[in-house]
Amino acid sequence: MHSEVPPFLTFEPLFKERLWGGRRLETVFGKKLPPGERIGESWEIVDRPEAQSIVRQGPWRGRMLHDLWRVHRAHHSDLDCDFSTGLRFHPFEAVYSTAILSGVILALGVPPGAVLLSQILALALDFLEHANLRIPPSLEHMLRLVVVTPDMHRIHHSQDPREGNSNFANVFSWWDRLFGTYVHQPAAGHEGIKFGLAELSDRKHLTLPWMLADPFLSPVQPAAVEPASTPGTVSGTVAR
Repeated sequence: MHSEVPPFLTFEPLFKERLWGGRRLETVFGKKLPPGERIGESWEIVDRPEAQSIVRQGPWRGRMLHDLWRVHRAHHSDLDCDFSTGLRFHPFEAVYSTAILSGVILALGVPPGAVLLSQILALALDFLEHANLRIPPSLEHMLRLVVVTPDMHRIHHSQDPREGNSNFANVFSWWDRLFGTYVHQPAAGHEGIKFGLAELSDRKHLTLPWMLADPFLSPVQPAAVEPASTPGTVSGTVAR
């Protein structure tokens, strides 16, 4: 007897103009499509200005994926990237990430042993990839062909939008190469990376009370520099 997969965290379907799929999604599968367009269903979960994944049901129904980022940004607000960054996650993130992971496990019927092994590997590499380590270049190059290394993941914590939106992989590095999100080296070099988020750059956001409050704050863009200001003194602020 098959048990029904509970509706954990699912998203509304996102329809885009594609060269595949076409109207068969409507005629065969009963999907309601915009009229008069060449359409295929996108299986992406996205957070972009032109497209937002929206939670379909449950307590977060109607929320955009960007709202989930507000929880994850507590991890990225660290002004450095080291071993402790691997522990810097908001409690709410554990809730929704567990919901997503549980839904996938139940939907695919993954054996418990495989889940345990996967989580042990992911946890160990999570601390390793955030560690402030310098691996010999030749060894680092070989390791990076398979797994995510500290030098590779450090780029993901850069304030530079191009670099921050890259190197998403958690265990195996080939996913970023496959999806075109791989960046080999930071533009300013590893010693020149500026970590954290511009809108949460005040050092008070390194304290526990502010970290817990971060998802509920409305970020304000950094103020423009006055002509008489000393270069390099601009800092981001968050509504108090």
